[in-house]
Amino acid sequence: MEHISNLHKWGGWLGEFANGLRRDKPIWFAFLRVFGWATMAAIAWSFLLMAWSPRVYSSRVVFRVLSPEKTTSGEMHAAFMQQDAQYLSKEAKIITSPGILADVIANLHLHEKLGDQPNHRRRAADDYECLNKMIKVSLTQMTSLLEISVSNPDPALAAQIANAIPDSYRAYRLEQEPPRECGMPVTVLDPARAARKPDFPNYGTFFRWLTEGTLVASLGGLAAAVLAVRKRQAFT
Repeated sequence: MEHISNLHKWGGWLGEFANGLRRDKPIWFAFLRVFGWATMAAIAWSFLLMAWSPRVYSSRVVFRVLSPEKTTSGEMHAAFMQQDAQYLSKEAKIITSPGILADVIANLHLHEKLGDQPNHRRRAADDYECLNKMIKVSLTQMTSLLEISVSNPDPALAAQIANAIPDSYRAYRLEQEPPRECGMPVTVLDPARAARKPDFPNYGTFFRWLTEGTLVASLGGLAAAVLAVRKRQAFT
């Protein structure tokens, strides 16, 4: 009963607040004043974030991975179209393992290149951790394709890293398996290219920031209107 009584109390108060908004211009002015200033601040803040946020570029490479069990030419089509998802998942973890990425770090001299970038620790032991955070490996369902996306403030370096990972993984596979008749175990189908536009921030990020700021402005304006109503009620 107490809960129902509280609901009626809140319902009556909200109805009174709505009536006050309809007939009391100072309450509207209180809402619009706070909402307008907060909205302009949100717009300015969104533009500043777009201007000051560090640019991050993404490059992706797509390559085909063949299972070692499917090595004959007659089984090649099955290897392309019915690759075992469990095998690909296991290989995706190997691709981002220290053994594979260590070759990428050494071949591209990433300790020096990443060390020159902001927010990167200078210890060589941290290079793998830093590089691993830049990489995202995706599996394409019902195919033998893997996609690697690399994000970095330098678009050219992001593309170089993305293309170097399949090369390092191919060398690892050739060391582990005997030569096969059906072709290379790893074949790059779509090499990475340097991105021209940043992946972050972008227009979607800007409008998300603006929407969040406008929502905060609306809540601030509503709070100002509520305070105005309560202040008015206190003097009546």
